[in-house]
Amino acid sequence: MGCDRVGVYRTPIQAGADGRDAEYILEGSLKPQGEQSMTVEQLISDAATLPPSDRLRIVQALWDSLPEDAFPAPRPEIKAEFDRRMLEYRENPASAMTIDELRDRLEADRAK
Repeated sequence: MGCDRVGVYRTPIQAGADGRDAEYILEGSLKPQGEQSMTVEQLISDAATLPPSDRLRIVQALWDSLPEDAFPAPRPEIKAEFDRRMLEYRENPASAMTIDELRDRLEADRAK
């Protein structure tokens, strides 16, 4: 089954009191007409059999479908480290590496 657009809608069928650990039935364009709905686990299992390029398309489509507020704020220690690194870069832009320098460094580390 191929599709160019992923349209999946979740409908809880056995939600816990807090809404977690719910089993979901998937509805939408991934469900062939006339067939029963599939669980998230079935979808994951079926998607795992697809070629890598198709799985990447699905991952990208799902990622792109997330609302902006779906991403949690970074923990304070992560934000502090980011701020420290940005300050260091602003004070000394020459300390930054180009993407080619980073690749060379990673390749050298792998060769060790």
